[in-house]
Amino acid sequence: MRTAILTLMITVCALLPGAQTLTRPYVECADSADRYIRNENWADAERVIVKALRLEPANKSNYLLWSNLGIVRNRMGDTDGALQAFDIGLASAPRSTVLLANRAYTLIETGRDSEALRDLDLALEIDSTLLSPRLARAGLHLDAKRLSEAGRDYSAAVSMHPDSPGGHEGLGDVASLQGDNRKACEEYAREIAIEDSDSLRFKKILALIGADDISHAEEEMHEAIGKYPRSGELHLMRGVLHKRKYQNTEANIERKLALEYGADPSLVDAMLPQSKK
Repeated sequence: MRTAILTLMITVCALLPGAQTLTRPYVECADSADRYIRNENWADAERVIVKALRLEPANKSNYLLWSNLGIVRNRMGDTDGALQAFDIGLASAPRSTVLLANRAYTLIETGRDSEALRDLDLALEIDSTLLSPRLARAGLHLDAKRLSEAGRDYSAAVSMHPDSPGGHEGLGDVASLQGDNRKACEEYAREIAIEDSDSLRFKKILALIGADDISHAEEEMHEAIGKYPRSGELHLMRGVLHKRKYQNTEANIERKLALEYGADPSLVDAMLPQSKK
């Protein structure tokens, strides 16, 4: 699963100190684009951004509009057009971390991970404190099973942004892939304290089962299912716990609920095959 890798930062056009004087029509187009973007009216946002760029093609602030245009086109499903916009913006502002990061996110969506990694490397070389590019790069390393590199990026994210989500979950994923389920549980618990979700509870329970700590897994399940009663993944895990105790009837009930509440059927079949009563 890609890290979250894939969140697009919507950067509203700003009037930068030292930038050239902007004409009223240009500013009005930028303001309109801002409103359209906030309302997710992508077609109109694209229209007014293109209009602004045509009004002042030599404006030094245009790289921000090119970034916004890339984001808008990506949201419209036009990834080629998005990448073209990012490329044009980077031609005039090659060290813009916003443009580099946004192009990287789009490249990840199109499966061009090695190119995305180059953009993320440069963005973090320019500003090592950036969180979203750091997590995106960590996710690429994790997907490629480069666990040491992923661990370093997730650790850096936790160190620099201790109250932001993503870092501890990533460290938990790394620990889980390394077979250290105890550490994975600890990291998922830290992430839950920052931003709870049913998917995190699922991962923590899975790690507890992997650590053969069934009593704590059942305690965690009781709390999690109470908070997220319509989570397909959690019903799947409760079915797995029933299966371990040969409670096949209960396991089958949870299997049905897992599918009803949207759990991935292939995951359900892999973790909880249909049992005979």
